[in-house]
Amino acid sequence: MIAGERMATYSAQNFSEGLNMAELTKTPEYQQAIQIRELNEERWDIERRLRMYMWMEYDFLKGKNMLYKDNNAAMDTVSKYAVKDIFVNGNKDNYTRARYKSIRDTWQKEMNVIIDEIYAINKPQVHRITITAAK
Repeated sequence: MIAGERMATYSAQNFSEGLNMAELTKTPEYQQAIQIRELNEERWDIERRLRMYMWMEYDFLKGKNMLYKDNNAAMDTVSKYAVKDIFVNGNKDNYTRARYKSIRDTWQKEMNVIIDEIYAINKPQVHRITITAAK
C-alpha cells in the first residue's frame, strides 16, 4: 500500500527477486507524472499555435513585405496564396485567429498559467509505503 491505497499483490518470491516500483501505474508518483505530462501537452498545443503564427509571419508574409501587418490586406494575401500553397493553407485557419494580438496575448497567459501549475505540482511528496502479508 502507498498512502493507504493498495497498489498490487505479490508473492514472497516476487519480493525476494525484487520489485520494480516504476512499473506500478497506480502509485501517487506515477499519477503525479501523468498530470504533469497532460498539462505539458496542453501547453504544447497552445505553443504550437504561436509557432504556426510565427511561421506564417516569417516564412510567408515577410517575403510579401507584410511582416506583422496582421491586417485585412495580409489576411487577403494569405487567403489568395492558400489556394495553391499547401503550407499556407495548412496554417490559414490558425492565422485567422492569431493575427489578433489580443488572442496571442491570451494564449501566452494560458501557457503561463499551465507552466505555473506544472511547477506547483512537480514537487516531491512524502508517501508512506506499507507491506502487509496476504491472508
